[in-house]
Amino acid sequence: MALEAQALSVGLLRRTVRLNGLQDRVTVHHGDLRDSATCLGDATFDLVTGSPPYFPEGTALVSPHPQKAGARVELRGSVLDYAAAAKRHLAPGGRFVFVMAAADPRTEAAVPANGLAVVERTDVVFAAPRPPLVCVLVCGHAHEVGARPRTTKQLIVRGTDGEWTDDYLAFRDRFQYVSS
Repeated sequence: MALEAQALSVGLLRRTVRLNGLQDRVTVHHGDLRDSATCLGDATFDLVTGSPPYFPEGTALVSPHPQKAGARVELRGSVLDYAAAAKRHLAPGGRFVFVMAAADPRTEAAVPANGLAVVERTDVVFAAPRPPLVCVLVCGHAHEVGARPRTTKQLIVRGTDGEWTDDYLAFRDRFQYVSS
């Protein structure tokens, strides 16, 4: 199941699903995650993913292109809204995985505010020695995760020499599409 708010993105997503032969596994819904019960009811999922926009309204330039604007600026919800929707639809033992601005304090605050807990955090450094720009958080229901210590990692994409790092190349190879 995939939920997308922007009509143009719904079309692109449906095309991607079709081109990858996933029609039997992925159903695309056009809707707003803040009102996800309208199209999803009380359905739960083992994996919920998201990529909330990084900037609150008024803190960044809003693109005149509607698809870009909604992907960058919180025109339809913040990381708090994404975490609330994830909590609503996360099955027992499931994981909510999302990418967000690494330095934004709301990134971590949204998780416990919605009854979730971080299991793993990966900070992504695109060019060393710069600080991480984004992070990927893997979360679960707080009552299931308990006091288990979380894992914190760092993925450096390009080293100080400007070249791809071995860790990044291994990561990229792990996710490459292999045709049968």
